[in-house]
Amino acid sequence: MSLLFPTHCILCGQTISEQARGLCKACRAQIETEMQTLTCYPPEYVSDLVCAAQYRGSYRAALLHIKYAHEPYRLYPIAELMAQAWDWHQMPLPDVITCVPMHGWHKFRRGFNQSEEFAKHLSEMWGVPYVPMLQRKLCSHKQARLSAAQRQENAARSFVRRKDVGELAGQRILLVDDIVTTGATVSHCAQLLCEKKPEKIWVLAAAKA
Repeated sequence: MSLLFPTHCILCGQTISEQARGLCKACRAQIETEMQTLTCYPPEYVSDLVCAAQYRGSYRAALLHIKYAHEPYRLYPIAELMAQAWDWHQMPLPDVITCVPMHGWHKFRRGFNQSEEFAKHLSEMWGVPYVPMLQRKLCSHKQARLSAAQRQENAARSFVRRKDVGELAGQRILLVDDIVTTGATVSHCAQLLCEKKPEKIWVLAAAKA
């Protein structure tokens, strides 16, 4: 259990029990309050967008630390917050879960893709299949360093739909990402999936920047 739920709060570092599920009472209450007031507007091709919290403060620091300290086991408590946000917004379960992909070279260097780990955790929690549907074809510039217009251009040339993606007509797809900023990345990914004529494409992210 300790591999899923660290004995220190992933946000403030306070010592906690495993039963606290990775977050102290104060940090959990803060995130839950923010979760209930955070409004996200879906970008083009996305039916609904839900984010667990704002990308700021200790939450931002925790996501950055997990990403660059090679500690994917600390992602599970955040995946639970994402599932909680989904429930708060009274969203139905999807038919299939996928994620925003990472280029193979970046994934090799980091050891994991945060979005993929979140998607797999949600798949396990909900009993909904996880299916990789997209590929990142370019080892391109990081979105965080680009302007809004550059993000859109970068996203448009960075992704392709996998050739082995099966029938999606009439299905409700959940696209998982770690951080949504302008929405350019998830919008382009959703556009690629729209070509398979799903009923809806929803996006669930750990944070809204």
